[in-house]
Amino acid sequence: FIFCFYGNLSPHSWYNEGPGDFYSGYIYKNGRFTLEKNSWRKETIKDAIQREKFAPLADLMRWNQREYYGQNKLGAGGGQNYAEGWSLIYFLRTGKKNRAKGWDPKWDNLLEDYLRVLAGTGKPEQAIEQCLTGIDLNALQTAWLEYTKP
Repeated sequence: FIFCFYGNLSPHSWYNEGPGDFYSGYIYKNGRFTLEKNSWRKETIKDAIQREKFAPLADLMRWNQREYYGQNKLGAGGGQNYAEGWSLIYFLRTGKKNRAKGWDPKWDNLLEDYLRVLAGTGKPEQAIEQCLTGIDLNALQTAWLEYTKP
């Protein structure tokens, strides 16, 4: 969707695939759409976290498509990375509202800032570096883990 809508613009895979899985969690119930967790992705990432086999966010957020799909130095497979991308988007979209432990207001616009820079430059590497400037990735990962863990 992003590629076509923005005129051949290719974001990092976590940003491209994660929202697709996020929005697939909406179900139509009682005349309205309600967000529910993507159960398949949820179980996959919880298992990876329990086994301490998840990709550090500093890596995941910078991986190109080949790495995201499983050809990475960590040996993290595509299915797991899709689940982690979903859970990161889920955290960034719902964490503040749900009062996630350790939430930093600097994360409020991280997703929007990434897309704004990407759309303006067409350069995913510039977008990720610019939107992560001033972000403590260790704190983000700790809060994400706390929010996601079983």
